[in-house]
Amino acid sequence: MKPDMLMSTGVPSKQQIDGVTPPESRRKQGPFVVIECFQEIPCDPCYHSCRFGAIKPLESLNDIPQVDWDRCTGCGICVAACPGLAIFVVDEAFSDTECLIAIPYEFVPLPEKGDPVYLLDREGRRVGQGVAHRVVPGRKPQGTPVVWVRAPNELSMEARHLLPAEKASKKAGQASDKAADQASDKASAGESLTGKGGMNCVSR
Repeated sequence: MKPDMLMSTGVPSKQQIDGVTPPESRRKQGPFVVIECFQEIPCDPCYHSCRFGAIKPLESLNDIPQVDWDRCTGCGICVAACPGLAIFVVDEAFSDTECLIAIPYEFVPLPEKGDPVYLLDREGRRVGQGVAHRVVPGRKPQGTPVVWVRAPNELSMEARHLLPAEKASKKAGQASDKAADQASDKASAGESLTGKGGMNCVSR
């Protein structure tokens, strides 16, 4: 996908993602922020939220934020501060098989620690499953709740949204029930019409 496709699809290209990903040596050291903000818009809450100075000073309010990897601790404060839900924290050093991903989540109810979740990519496609590891409620009056999820290592740079597994199962069950109800209604309607000489009635 070309970089200019962002405007029409809302999905960044691999080139854009690579440009905001720290070098391999830094990724091995612990949690790091990934700011997937690629448009020049008047916005700077991330810069003001960082107490470590990891987001470099902006010359203009429209500047795209840049990260000083040596200063970033992966605390996640900027994730909650971003109104565009464009910031994530990834910890690929969490374990040999799993990583941690801090994902902004504006839906209710919030998942609880230990809840299974489905992991979605930037296009909303389900790419795997994870577990809610920590849930940080949003601070009032501003601030987005952040769900830290345990995910398979290979999804560290792919998973960018989540769907509680229970909610997804409930939706699937509701859809199944609705389909069954519709089938039942059709069957009942057919029996009724047949019994009254409707659909199968031949006029004499």
